[in-house]
Amino acid sequence: MKKIWLIVFVLLLLPIAVSARSGCCSHHGGVCGCGCCDGTSLSATCAPYYPECSGSSASNNSDTPVETVKEVIPTCPSLSSYNSVSKTCVCVAGYAASTDYYGKEICITKDAKCKEVNGPNWKYNNLTGKCGCSDGYELSGSACLVKKIIVNTSNASSTKTVVKQIKTVLKQYAVAKTSVNVRKSPSATAQIIGKTKANTKYEITDLSNKNWVKIKFNGKEGFVSMGVVKVAR
Repeated sequence: MKKIWLIVFVLLLLPIAVSARSGCCSHHGGVCGCGCCDGTSLSATCAPYYPECSGSSASNNSDTPVETVKEVIPTCPSLSSYNSVSKTCVCVAGYAASTDYYGKEICITKDAKCKEVNGPNWKYNNLTGKCGCSDGYELSGSACLVKKIIVNTSNASSTKTVVKQIKTVLKQYAVAKTSVNVRKSPSATAQIIGKTKANTKYEITDLSNKNWVKIKFNGKEGFVSMGVVKVAR
């Protein structure tokens, strides 16, 4: 008898629960997922009729898939790799970041970087980890100048001979490991007048430009990029 009354009681409550649930969000476009269709939350009265939405992870947008943002890893230049901590491309040991004539990121040797920043008479010192003067030069203020030269004048017949000896000692040459372009003026877009030979010395006539070296080339003068040659004596 008690079971019969219990069944009757449940059957009487079921229409009330269904009616209450169907009345939720009636003024907000109905129920969508775990919230009203217009974006408002379920009321305190309606929430008990949606137990599946009581979890901590439930939200009004439970039916909307969560987008996962994937990190975009850029293409790093040669001799470098991507650092996930700094979110940048980092050059490998012995190289430093720079840019080419067209503004593209590249990695160059630290020796070349010292010349790029300070001038052709500089090089990278592996012992100190800093830029310093190249062989045959000494630091004077903030510049690397040619070391003092002592010329033996005992056998010199004239002042002209002494001057010639000094000029011979001070001569500098540009040397490239491979064949490089020689341009008419110090610009990456200037006319190409020829190409150097690999590992061949070309006398330097002007070093005043930090990015270009003026050399003697086939009876005339031209310019080569400081980044592709080494200054030697």
